[in-house]
Amino acid sequence: MAICKTNHAMTVLGIMLSAIAGCAHADVPSPGIVIYQNEKAFPIKNWVDDQFYSDLKKPDSLDQIKTNLKTAMENFKPSSAALPRIFPIEPKLIKPVVLPGTQMLKELPDLPQPLFVIGTDEYSIRWFQANRKVLEQYGSSGVLTKVRNQTEWEYMQKLVAPMQLWPMNADALADQLGAPGYPIMITKSGFFQ
Repeated sequence: MAICKTNHAMTVLGIMLSAIAGCAHADVPSPGIVIYQNEKAFPIKNWVDDQFYSDLKKPDSLDQIKTNLKTAMENFKPSSAALPRIFPIEPKLIKPVVLPGTQMLKELPDLPQPLFVIGTDEYSIRWFQANRKVLEQYGSSGVLTKVRNQTEWEYMQKLVAPMQLWPMNADALADQLGAPGYPIMITKSGFFQ
């Protein structure tokens, strides 16, 4: 049984980040994987079903991985019932930040689709509202980091609808991709604020 040691697990983004970080040809873990959070282990079945894994089984190429990840992300709809006991989410590496410019160019060619990262802070909410049309045009999915409870997550989920939003500790984005902070949009060309 494999263990994913992150403060807050979002399997879809974890697998996507593994592919981006160079583990693209590794086998997809079996459905028995455990989510490890706050020194407690939870069965992956709490978050995903068998269909999720069938979309990801042993792809032939990096292009197939990207296609499968995109399909899995489109089919995965987080709901309140599917997220027991993961709050609060309090990242240690990634923090709210105002970037000195509007963009930081960095090649991220393996990013399957654009992402945006926001918190529940006032600056993140204003940034999202000001950039909503651009985020929608790019077909972005969102990561909500720094969220105290399920009520805040549900509020933010309604705010960003119909775009998808996952509650997740975004430290992996800072660590693996070099994301400088949030709110931010991440594309294959880099980071934008």
